[in-house]
Amino acid sequence: VACELQSHVLVFDINADGSLTQKQDLGFATNEGNKGAEVLVHNGYVYASSRVVGVVVVYKIEDNQLTRIQELALDGTWPRSIAIKDDIMLAADKEGNSVQVINIDAASGMLSGGGSLETPSAPAFVMFFE
Repeated sequence: VACELQSHVLVFDINADGSLTQKQDLGFATNEGNKGAEVLVHNGYVYASSRVVGVVVVYKIEDNQLTRIQELALDGTWPRSIAIKDDIMLAADKEGNSVQVINIDAASGMLSGGGSLETPSAPAFVMFFE
């Protein structure tokens, strides 16, 4: 769970009776004032975007827990939506009127910046269409 206003990612176990037990409370982004936007799971990694300063945080899934491995600063400050397909992530920057292209290293899950594309005003959602 990405806590939008508190800059935390919470991890829960699902019990046999359907109830939840919290097992981790991870700091989300290093800068004060971040606001969580979206969380995606892809190939053994969790990617969480954070608005205001504009970052994507990468967590590796190991032994049913998350380990933070990277915080990538984006070109923009308001990644309202992210989408992943294969080794590409797109981040819609609502305040910057753009979509940033981010490369995903398949072996390590680490992110590296790519280009960006201008969009009409305030893009709020991005997805891959097949």
